[in-house]
Amino acid sequence: MKCISALVFLLVSGAVALQAQQIRSSIWTTDQFVLRYQTMLEPARPKGQPLNIGGGGFNDSITQHRILTDDEHKKFFGYDLQVTVLGGGQFQLNFRPLTTVMIRKTLDLDKWTEISLPSVPASLSVKDGDTVALDLLVNPGSGEKIVEYFTVSDPSTSGSSVRDLQMGDIQMALASPQLHINGKSWEWNHGDSHGSASGAILWVYVPDRGRFLISFQPHADLGFRPAGEAKGPQIKFTWNGETYELKGTERVLPAAGAWNVYVYQDQAYQPTYPPSLYGGADKPESLIRR
Repeated sequence: MKCISALVFLLVSGAVALQAQQIRSSIWTTDQFVLRYQTMLEPARPKGQPLNIGGGGFNDSITQHRILTDDEHKKFFGYDLQVTVLGGGQFQLNFRPLTTVMIRKTLDLDKWTEISLPSVPASLSVKDGDTVALDLLVNPGSGEKIVEYFTVSDPSTSGSSVRDLQMGDIQMALASPQLHINGKSWEWNHGDSHGSASGAILWVYVPDRGRFLISFQPHADLGFRPAGEAKGPQIKFTWNGETYELKGTERVLPAAGAWNVYVYQDQAYQPTYPPSLYGGADKPESLIRR
């Protein structure tokens, strides 16, 4: 996978990637492409230092409106993005200023101030699977910057655009998770209060233990094992004699109750670029190495 900066083409090593802190992740899916986002703070803040960044993305079927907010100082920043399918595994990403009419659906502009973004290209041409890095905000005093990484790809084909709802279409959510192992809090997510991930499969990376894939479907043929439950905003499972608890701020599944979860461990997994500690995916096959 190639990583593209908004200004230059570059490859970044895993050692640098580990210094980042995830703010949020999301997916924009159409019948022509899938665009996966990760919004990161680089470098990560020490645990206990809050990051009051909110916002996210919404679309009107043609344009994705990306907006992030500094809740403490009542400032916002973002951009509009349209994707053109060129064919042959090629896509064109077209960037525009954030549409004011769409901002008003989210913010009272009389009380908020817009922050200008660094130089953003009008368009970029990318290949299927390329990852684009876009600097959204840079603090010259602290050296911190907020970077958005997104990967564009061809959607999975299902044979028909209209079909019955399947179990795999139901999304789980992991919002601002904190990790506990055997009842003890881990310095894992740096006090992130706004990060989120969603998908039919959730995953978390734990140093020295690798990556855990979590599903509410069995996927026994892929090596998943029944290991615990999801209830309200919490996922709890036991693996190799250790108890893991992920405590978020939103309900994991849309229905109330306690639900079985199935877990797969990739102990040899090492974070790659773009970096994150947790995320989501549509299918387990996209995460399991064979």
